[in-house]
Amino acid sequence: MNEIRLWTCLKKYAPLFLLILVCAAASASLAAVGPLLLGNATTVIFDGIMSKLNGTGRMDFDVIARILGTALVLYLTSGLFAAAGSRLTVEAEGRLAHRFRRMMAEKLHVLPAQYYEAHAAGETMARMTQDAETVGQNIAQGFWQLSTAVLTILGIVAMMIFISPVLAACAALIVPLSWAALWLMARKSKKHVRKYQLLQTQADARIEEYYTGREVIRAFGQEKEAAEAFRQSGTQLVGAAWKADFYSNTMPLVMQLFGNAGYVLTALLGGVLAFSGGIQVGGIQAYIHYIRILVDPIRQTAQSVALLQSASAAWERIQTLLEESEEQDREACDAEDRAGTEAETGRKASGDRASGEIRFEHVSFGYGEEFVLRDFSAVIAPGQKAALTGVSGVGKTTLVKLLLRFYDCQEGEIYVNGREIRTYGRAELRSRFGVVMQDVWLFRGTVLDNIRYGRPEASEEEARRAAAAASADAFIERLPEGYHTVIDEEQGGLSRGQKQLLAIARALLADPEILILDEATSSVDTKTERQIQTALQTLMKGRTCLIIAHRATTILGADLVFRVE
Repeated sequence: MNEIRLWTCLKKYAPLFLLILVCAAASASLAAVGPLLLGNATTVIFDGIMSKLNGTGRMDFDVIARILGTALVLYLTSGLFAAAGSRLTVEAEGRLAHRFRRMMAEKLHVLPAQYYEAHAAGETMARMTQDAETVGQNIAQGFWQLSTAVLTILGIVAMMIFISPVLAACAALIVPLSWAALWLMARKSKKHVRKYQLLQTQADARIEEYYTGREVIRAFGQEKEAAEAFRQSGTQLVGAAWKADFYSNTMPLVMQLFGNAGYVLTALLGGVLAFSGGIQVGGIQAYIHYIRILVDPIRQTAQSVALLQSASAAWERIQTLLEESEEQDREACDAEDRAGTEAETGRKASGDRASGEIRFEHVSFGYGEEFVLRDFSAVIAPGQKAALTGVSGVGKTTLVKLLLRFYDCQEGEIYVNGREIRTYGRAELRSRFGVVMQDVWLFRGTVLDNIRYGRPEASEEEARRAAAAASADAFIERLPEGYHTVIDEEQGGLSRGQKQLLAIARALLADPEILILDEATSSVDTKTERQIQTALQTLMKGRTCLIIAHRATTILGADLVFRVE
């Protein structure tokens, strides 16, 4: 896959960043003129005082008022541009974070199953939340701060040259030296920032792991061990954070040191020039003010570089996800899915229901060098119920993953309705299947929305009929708000058996031509199993069924039984 560069993602927002740059330029240039006007006012006041003392003139308050009024207007206008730039920066933060999250979300939908099996859920969540937020916020804030700081420095240096080229030579020495020191510190900082963000993501993944498995940790009395493991992870994180923060926080101090050195040098040299008549009193005052405020944009430059360093490290992690190999070429996948959707629409419109035949021909597959399945062949006729049995780990669930094209078999072919499954678009292929798993997944939403997950366009009445057929209607009506009760996987308040009945209702409403039951009753009690079996009989009627089970009661009535070894 081609390398995804950050600039490619940012090009869309070039007009927005251009507006931010315009606001930064206007704010910086107007603010840079302010001290010069105040210096002019100081010169007028000083000349007026000296004229009164010598008896040769008076204080010209009208000129002073005009100068101060002009300075006030410039500072207010500069503040308005700064406020506009800050508002646009916040807008850029939100848009960038949203774009990166959307890119990763789209990518996650086309990643192969191997990715999810090789990466912790917490790690992926950290990239979707923390890293996306870091990149969006730090790029926008870093750009605003850096552009404001650089333009302010340029404006100040221009004003210094206008007032006194001799004194400007001091700034010409200080600024490059300070930026050279900044570059050296930034090189040190980036390495530690990258390590800190990596450890932060690992810590997030560990937290998610411990939260998800909290009941198991308590059941086995592993609270102390889990706490100790997290303490060690936290110690490493603190060490990396200390080094990252040390270099990031040292950069502004180094910049301030150079700024203060320039302040002292300019004060001494300015005093000498004033006594020799090479500069006016107001010019010295303005120059000292420029040197004093020059420290802030230099420090701001260091802070913005630290922000951009942090954004760069976070982007590398996002980039790694975005460049993961997909299930197949994206354009080909989209084309297949469009063609499949059109074919499916035409098939349904004509009322021609596909047969539901499944055929495995000499299928072999392995997750690594060792094969899990070798030379597996079977034919399941339309409407037949086929059961797969065997000890755990022999490849029963792997067959389902191959059938749904979560993986592609390394040898052999699989046919559905007489077509090799690799000739289907994935969306078209999977639309033919309904799956009821051992672990039921429910998303946060109403019971009705969860039932209609496979057919969002279905009416409420259709969903109710499916729930009634799945024997789920009775317990749903007892919920606080019935079908409109909001549930989720963690806090739904539903038993495992009730979740299974919802899954069966979901599959019934989707009306698949082929049904896959993967240990659908293995983790419930006998009474609940009988209730689920009754619902399953309704669901399996007239459909080709592939049943994976250990219990003998689950495979009673199967037309075919395959023992996988």
